[in-house]
Amino acid sequence: KMGQKDVKKLVQGLLNAAKKISSGSETYFVAAFMAFMLRENRNYNRFLLPYDTFEPPKDAPQDVVAAAKNFNVAPVWQEFQDSFSEYFCEDYENAIHFIGDNYSKSVSAPATPKSVSDLAIALLDVKSNDCVIDIGSGCGNFLTQASVKRDIELCGIEKDSYAHLISLLRLYVSGVRNFEKIISDDAFKWHLPGFDKGGRLGREYRVYKNPRKIFANYPFAARAKALGDNATKFAWELKRQLGLSQDIYSADWMYNGLACIMMGFPGMAVTVMGAGSAWKQNDAIVR
Repeated sequence: KMGQKDVKKLVQGLLNAAKKISSGSETYFVAAFMAFMLRENRNYNRFLLPYDTFEPPKDAPQDVVAAAKNFNVAPVWQEFQDSFSEYFCEDYENAIHFIGDNYSKSVSAPATPKSVSDLAIALLDVKSNDCVIDIGSGCGNFLTQASVKRDIELCGIEKDSYAHLISLLRLYVSGVRNFEKIISDDAFKWHLPGFDKGGRLGREYRVYKNPRKIFANYPFAARAKALGDNATKFAWELKRQLGLSQDIYSADWMYNGLACIMMGFPGMAVTVMGAGSAWKQNDAIVR
């Protein structure tokens, strides 16, 4: 297997090429997409074909295919000519996962380590026919680990569009083919199509045929204002439902409230909380 040093070398080459045709966050998606297309090329041919001679697989995520059309990959494609035969399909898959594992805009919103994902899956006791939902699914770290269990329903909500696209690529190379409920949107919208909120917090929960298992590794230093208008409205709705006398806008309060509401009955949720933001005085009142 290719070592970590070699993976980094391959990824750096992909990023260098991607920077010539993109900028900012989109660079990571372009690099992951090029790794995806190189994997497809390597799957059928030992030699690098001209970029314009083949298309993404027909069952590839359509959001990815549509987004990739915004970038002119052809001019930088030939840069991989000399190194192409050095790598195999698995190497390009490793590159995609490496990009996802290391894509993060903020230290307060780190990617979920594999060990944490495995622990959460064990705590959630994920079984056949469960509906597994990741709130703030990022680049798909948790969903990729959960996808090992093939007979579950995978759902993810991620606001960052490029992180969402990278997650779709990771899930595709991991064998997932149903992307209907892995979406890019704001989880704090009260009426989000396909993601029923499940009832009122602490009073009544919607009963689901298949248990909902919720995971969230949320940005622990964020406040409602930084998370947008929908988050502020959601915090107010939680306050109203529980009859609280004061406004509370911490990330812990909002994400844990969202997880409790979305899991319904029977359901379970595991969230990762930052030690620096948990158990403030106003949070203690809520809990």
